[in-house]
Amino acid sequence: MARNYGLDTPRETRRSLRPNYDPEAFGRMSERFARFLGTARFLVYMTFFISFWIIWNFLAPAELRFDDYPFILGLVCCAFDSACAKSSSRS
Repeated sequence: MARNYGLDTPRETRRSLRPNYDPEAFGRMSERFARFLGTARFLVYMTFFISFWIIWNFLAPAELRFDDYPFILGLVCCAFDSACAKSSSRS
């Protein structure tokens, strides 16, 4: 005999081959990431990363350099990071 529940009653969970996921997980993760972008720890990490990037591309042998002066790839990465930080702070 079929149960006849109204629209205000949630359905019972059925077994499925599809994995279960939390629809709010992405939102929580992005909120944590956006909060991290505003910390002093992030600024220190980013400073070390950019410093390493510049030093490596000045001092490494020519065949190991991946971004010669004027560091266009580095500038693009910094601009992308800045755009992401700005868009996450708007929400």
